Amino acid sequence: MQSSTTPRPNALRETARRAAQLARPLLPGERVDLDHADVSEITRLPRIGPALAQRIVAWRSEHGPFGTLARLDSVPGVGAKLLDAIRPFVVQP
Repeated sequence: MQSSTTPRPNALRETARRAAQLARPLLPGERVDLDHADVSEITRLPRIGPALAQRIVAWRSEHGPFGTLARLDSVPGVGAKLLDAIRPFVVQP
């Protein structure tokens, strides 16, 4: 009998699958939509860790969709060099 705090094997497999998928870098041609992506998806972008990804999602929740990549520089911690690094990997309108 499993306790209520012990994860089920299926839940563990799903968590492991999702973690493996998100840990991998983006492949050529793969894009992240910053207007809809969650924190885990955004962390797949180069030079973006969990803290910055959380700030991006929080800013979007407060101010609405970015619409353009240039508007992302409104998020604390995002500057021109980061925008250049992620430009090939994000969906742009």
